[in-house]
Amino acid sequence: MNDLDSLPFHTTEEIPRSRTARHRRRRQRGKDRRRTVIAFVLMIVVFGTLAGGAWYGYGKAKDFLTAEDYSGNGTGEAVVQVEEGDTVTDIANALFKADVVASAKAFTNAAEENPNSTRLQPGTYTLRKQMKASAALTLMLDPSSKSVKSFLIREGLTVKEILPLIAKQTGIPVAEFEAAAKDPAALGVPEWARAEAGKPIGLEGFLFPAKYEVAKNDNAKTILTAMVAKTLQVMEEDGFLQAADDLNLTPRELLITASLVEREGVAPEAGDLVDLDGGRYVVRRHGPSPLPGPRRRCAYLERA
Repeated sequence: MNDLDSLPFHTTEEIPRSRTARHRRRRQRGKDRRRTVIAFVLMIVVFGTLAGGAWYGYGKAKDFLTAEDYSGNGTGEAVVQVEEGDTVTDIANALFKADVVASAKAFTNAAEENPNSTRLQPGTYTLRKQMKASAALTLMLDPSSKSVKSFLIREGLTVKEILPLIAKQTGIPVAEFEAAAKDPAALGVPEWARAEAGKPIGLEGFLFPAKYEVAKNDNAKTILTAMVAKTLQVMEEDGFLQAADDLNLTPRELLITASLVEREGVAPEAGDLVDLDGGRYVVRRHGPSPLPGPRRRCAYLERA
């Protein structure tokens, strides 16, 4: 052994480097494990999100494809009312409430698949309970399912002439219409038209000439109420109240003086006496009608 062999170079330098290397390797393995764990967690999150989205999409498709539905054409009878402005969803809910379909979704699905569903109309429908949704839709598109009657009132008729016509076309006794007509307020006739100094005006001028539909549960009162409502609607659209103001008349005075419109037969001459709505009037002049609807020729009256 020489003197260099006795020096501690090997001992003091080699051992610390080996320990440091092992320590470094352990730290590196620890980092690698942490990275592996993080990557694995991220992979779970990513696949979990994708799986959740796929499950949600499947759930939505399943809801569409498996909406609860009856089978067959149903039994018994169910009457469903479709109102003006109702959407397919509104109709579906009404059908579900009446137990025509098993679920509203089944009907909206059927409507989406049937391009003719856009032809659904307001009205009263006689259907069956517990029908397959597509069968219910098909039946509603058949005009025979609408359980309504209709009647037509032409222009130029008085209340006395109109009531028997409605009775004949609806099958409701004329006595019921006459009884309902005795209470104009209950039918929606506005206060300004009902009476003045104990002289009632009745329904004259408030039964607008048009075609009306009658639902299965309608009666004399509901029919006359609908006619009065139609008259008031057209009056508002045509500016009836403004016309009265322009003529320096109250709405009631204008209604009375213009109530004799296009009566059948020979038109009365100025100065003639006319019996109207239980009162006697004298014809003062002729001119265009200010009443709702087309501008027709009429006789202007004053109470005799």
